[in-house]
Amino acid sequence: VQAARAFSQAADGPVAYYEVAIKRKGPTGAIGVGLAQQGYSKTKMPGWEPVSHAWHGDDGCTFSSCGTGAPFSQPWAEGDVIGCGIDFAKRAIFLTRNG
Repeated sequence: VQAARAFSQAADGPVAYYEVAIKRKGPTGAIGVGLAQQGYSKTKMPGWEPVSHAWHGDDGCTFSSCGTGAPFSQPWAEGDVIGCGIDFAKRAIFLTRNG
């Protein structure tokens, strides 16, 4: 799933944020939540390709424009609510789990 428009400070204010509820993980739990450049491929996990950053639910790793992840958390569970945002003033992406 991709957003209909990009985050922007003008439209979203100093912090832009969204959440995704994990209803079912599927057989592999391969779910990625993050940010990517407009037009990013719908067939590639976010975080694996240039200009994308994401947190993956199957292994709990974060990925920043490459296929090598950095440990961040335990894998996600069904019922988790995963959030992703950007703080424009700090030029920083942040991630949340269940609040």
